Formats: sequence, structure tokens, C-alpha cells
Amino acid sequence: MNFCQYDVLTGANEALVLRVAVPGLTKDRLQVDFTDDILIVKEVNKPPLDNYTRKGIKEIYGEWTVPDELKIDMVSLQNGILEVLFSKKLPETQKGTRLEIQ
Repeated sequence: MNFCQYDVLTGANEALVLRVAVPGLTKDRLQVDFTDDILIVKEVNKPPLDNYTRKGIKEIYGEWTVPDELKIDMVSLQNGILEVLFSKKLPETQKGTRLEIQ
């Protein structure tokens, strides 16, 4: 289930790059979790809805299944684009962790 726009690109050395559009959001408004081979990107710390007459902008939420042969190398945020860089081999120690956005 994805409520966001995203691209998957092939990078250098067979790496994959997931780019998620998160316009207007900062690191403190995003959470990236990786548990049981599922990568979840979601908006957190949302402002209250009290002042809205109509709420048309959906919250950011995305789930992706990550193949066993990939590991997450880096998560970064720049100019409204969250990038997750993957390379080969996922170590067991990386499962069930919260990932820091750089």
C-alpha cells in the first residue's frame, strides 16, 4: 500500500535507488523503518487538522518489500526527495532497525 510517488533506479555497481517524493517534509516529519524485509516510509508529527475546511493532501506512507539479497546502505533527504540506497547482501544484524535519515 503506497500513498506516495516514487521511482526505482539502477545506480552504479548494480545498486538500486528508491526515490520517494516527500514535498515540504523535513527529517523530523519522516520515519523510515525496516522490519521483516519490509521498508516503511511514513509521515510523523503531523500538524493538527483543526484548521482545515477540506483536507486534500494525503499523508506520506509507503511500503516496499526488499529482496533478501539487498541491504540498505544509506537514507538521505534533499529537496523534497527521500533516497534509499541499496546494495547486495542484507546482513541479519540490519533487520528490525529504525534507519536514520542523513
